[in-house]
Amino acid sequence: MGDFRICIYLNVVILFYKLVTFNMK
Repeated sequence: MGDFRICIYLNVVILFYKLVTFNMK
């Protein structure tokens, strides 16, 4: 259960990071 939550959290962080870097360009 905890692993599943961490996986989702990591995916959200990576997605957010990509959005931020894309907007900064």
